[in-house]
Amino acid sequence: MPAKKPSRNTIDGKIHVIRKGLAVYKVHVSPYYRVRVWVPSEGRYLVKSTKTLSKISAIDAAEEYLAELRQRKFVDAVPKSRLFSTYADKLIDRQRRLAADGEIHPKQATNDESILLGEGGVVPFFGKRDVRTIRSKDITAYLDHLRKGRSKKLASSILNKKLIALRKVLKIAYEEGVLASVPDTPSLSRQDPRLIRQCGTGAPLTNDQSSSRINIDPSSAR
Repeated sequence: MPAKKPSRNTIDGKIHVIRKGLAVYKVHVSPYYRVRVWVPSEGRYLVKSTKTLSKISAIDAAEEYLAELRQRKFVDAVPKSRLFSTYADKLIDRQRRLAADGEIHPKQATNDESILLGEGGVVPFFGKRDVRTIRSKDITAYLDHLRKGRSKKLASSILNKKLIALRKVLKIAYEEGVLASVPDTPSLSRQDPRLIRQCGTGAPLTNDQSSSRINIDPSSAR
């Protein structure tokens, strides 16, 4: 039986690691080396063709590409004070205190914690991101990630709960002056009935309305 032909995009040979987060390699679809750079603020790799057949030249091209990215301050490690996960932890701690003081129902605190940290949660997706780099398109990408590969469609109410928890985290970063504004969240085809009840109409919440309603108690930013 003939050997199975490798996929065009599978790696051809070895990955040559130059240093942590920087490597060159080839794939079957192209004769040229590619450079791969890990970007902590994005939680992903950037990949670019070096347009060279030589490993030595590819390594030089990789170093130049990394230097270019560093000059643009694109690959610097994200300080803890700007990590999304830092503000998610602050939200969890805040809501635990509010629940202990009887200001919110304990179930609300545990539900939000599960939405943030559980499978398909907000933190596994955004946790290592610089909170200042999160845009509306990234939130849309998160929703697409949740929908991808599912045999059964996720209910809009579930997606809305995740968006509410996400906005709560971003609002803490806004309150602390890290964000100039909270990015808009995409509208869903069906609205969460809780949002409709809070707003009093079937119209989508505006940015200001949503921000004010997810802030359980203005005095909670203590």
